[in-house]
Amino acid sequence: VLEADAAHEEAAIALASIMLEAGDTESALAVLEPVPSSAGVDRFRAVVRLATEPGAPTTDLEAAVESAPDNEALRIELARALIAGQDYAGALDHLLEVVSRKGELLDDARTVMLDVFEVLGADSPITQDYRRRLANALF
Repeated sequence: VLEADAAHEEAAIALASIMLEAGDTESALAVLEPVPSSAGVDRFRAVVRLATEPGAPTTDLEAAVESAPDNEALRIELARALIAGQDYAGALDHLLEVVSRKGELLDDARTVMLDVFEVLGADSPITQDYRRRLANALF
């Protein structure tokens, strides 16, 4: 189906799902690229962008952040690990801290936050709370 119509939403999401399960996030995003934006496609793109390989255990990352609280890259890595464990509020707290500092990784942290909001949906109380906090931190 995708050979005839690369923008076929259902086929692209199905193939991207298989690629995601195989750990190939780059190919999954590439398959979704020609598909026009829709609620389902946008949500799945966010899921793919948030997919991470299991890294250091969160306890190790939390200890590292505690010993180097100004290390924004480490905070984002911890946030991604928390997202993988579905601790969205905990992840968003760390990402918001990076955004609040207005450092060089602000855009990276903001982008991950927006992906979490997309995955959780606009009606999620977590999305509503942290979207407001993000706006306050940015302005």
